Amino acid sequence: MESPPNWVPTGVITHFRNLDQQNKDLHDFGVAQVDIEALRRCIYSTSLEKAWDAISSRSDKCDPEKLAKIIIRTSWLSRMIQHTPTTSEIAGYEKLSKKVRDLLGDFDDVIDPSAMGRLNPWLGEGPQDYLEDLAERLDDAASGCASVRQHIKKFTGKPKSKSGKQTYVIRLLYQNTLRLYDQPLHDVVAALAGEILGNPVDPETARSIYKIPRD
Repeated sequence: MESPPNWVPTGVITHFRNLDQQNKDLHDFGVAQVDIEALRRCIYSTSLEKAWDAISSRSDKCDPEKLAKIIIRTSWLSRMIQHTPTTSEIAGYEKLSKKVRDLLGDFDDVIDPSAMGRLNPWLGEGPQDYLEDLAERLDDAASGCASVRQHIKKFTGKPKSKSGKQTYVIRLLYQNTLRLYDQPLHDVVAALAGEILGNPVDPETARSIYKIPRD
């Protein structure tokens, strides 16, 4: 393997190598290779020298390994945009949950608990318990999908738009540079976003997206 540039923080390189080895050991159960490759590009790209220097100079505020983990997570999340839950999908879960609860009510109205012993050979044990659990799972699915949709729309505005993925990646990186370093680090965000996306991002483009209200 080619030696990484000497300007990349040691913690970043160590995290990358650990992930790469873990992926080989676990095969399909490790971190997705496409996300490891995103980190690899960030490490080996000569255009990121200034970005890594900026991160190294702030290592007293944050271990650079944390940024490596953010790159992996951002790459993974950016691929999830294509699976953004639709409002009709969420409504479908809610509608199905209602139907299951209505059926549960029918069981309670028609079948006396004392009769369940006689009906077990036909219905199995505890059909009401199963239906209640199923309804709760459908409710959880609807709630979870709604949260995911709200999160993605907050960061992209329009997930299916041509610039949706770029906007999402840039805003996620800004959220984390502000959290870790108390600064937006515009040039760092632009450089990292370009490697994660596989297309260069101009710092002014990143700045313009940063200025858009995110709430």
